[in-house]
Amino acid sequence: MRALLIDDEIDSLEALGILLERYCPSVEQVGHCRSADEGLQAIKERDPDLLFLDIEMPGKNGFQMLEELEEKHLEVIFVTAYDQYAMNAIKVSAMDYLLKPVDEEELVRAVDKARQRLEARQSSEQLEVLLTNIRSGEKGFQKLAIPSVDGLQFVNVSDILYCSAEGNYTTIHCVNDEQHVISKTLKDTTALLSNPSFFRTHQSYLVNLNYLKRYIKGSGGNVVLQDGSIIQVARARKEALMKLIYQ
Repeated sequence: MRALLIDDEIDSLEALGILLERYCPSVEQVGHCRSADEGLQAIKERDPDLLFLDIEMPGKNGFQMLEELEEKHLEVIFVTAYDQYAMNAIKVSAMDYLLKPVDEEELVRAVDKARQRLEARQSSEQLEVLLTNIRSGEKGFQKLAIPSVDGLQFVNVSDILYCSAEGNYTTIHCVNDEQHVISKTLKDTTALLSNPSFFRTHQSYLVNLNYLKRYIKGSGGNVVLQDGSIIQVARARKEALMKLIYQ
């Protein structure tokens, strides 16, 4: 793979370049850039397959740079300092990121996955999902990329009725009776969706309040969704749910 490295910190660029030479010899480095504008020009001139892209840079950040790409067929691995919102947006899009300082084992794993995704030719769809979610801001993420046996499935978050816990897995229940199982706990799924429409009614359930049809009284009670699903409400979560309903 032909890789372009983009980061405003020269030390980070050099360190990543050394790690790639040492642990990923199949990756050809076609350039190191110190800004988004420099990166955009280098992409046109050198046609890389893969970007190692810093998010926070002076001027345009990494996401703004990606918005300006004419062709979004590139594979991207983000290299960044800790930023929970940005990392959640990346995870929701099923893309990869590396935290600074970069760990060599994580780097090798990310490069291998990037190679697989390039072969599947889904990079452009993932980038569109990522940018859609970044644009949504406080409204919450709009699309979710779910790994499947033969690639990725893209789901509109607004189509999710509820999520149910299955140990370390979560089943996502969508309209039209679609179901998707992901290898994340419900706690992780809740953090990942980061959408104000969702409420954790119980340790086992996360509900999209946009599909709420009625509430059935009880110790904690139950909510009925528009498709007829009956979801338990924990007693400790009842008061918070009532506040949301009557807002």
